[in-house]
Amino acid sequence: MFAVEVKGLERLVSTLNAMEAEARNQESELAKQMAVTLSMDTVSNITTQAFGNFGHPYSENYAEWKQKEVGHLDFWKLFGDLIVHISAFKSPTEVNAWESGILPGARNSEGKLVEMYAGVNEAYDGNNRPLFGRSRIIFKNEKWPVMGRNAQARIVSKWTK
Repeated sequence: MFAVEVKGLERLVSTLNAMEAEARNQESELAKQMAVTLSMDTVSNITTQAFGNFGHPYSENYAEWKQKEVGHLDFWKLFGDLIVHISAFKSPTEVNAWESGILPGARNSEGKLVEMYAGVNEAYDGNNRPLFGRSRIIFKNEKWPVMGRNAQARIVSKWTK
């Protein structure tokens, strides 16, 4: 026969409930945090020109036009239409999921779809100008594991309280 102390059992159930609640919170919050972090990293990679050393502009004519029109030759920066549309948003297709990138349907100042010309630029000249792909790879290798461990630690911390 086992004697079960009610107070100890209540504490165990309370702790397990707290861990379950934190796990459910992390399920939605972690996805949002990751999407926000990736979108901020992508914007930072544009503003710092982290991937700007592509060696050549699209063409000499384009380089001359861009220098005259906007005053610089920075990659992924023209009139600011791309950078203002990079964000984190709830997935239009998945429940409890978040995405990072260009909000579907976003249009530039001329009415063109931003996601369309972002896709063209990403794949230009055999994918030599990647912004989103490189940002995603760095995030996956450097930040995703840390954020996952932190979420796990928050769940486990409910056990030690």
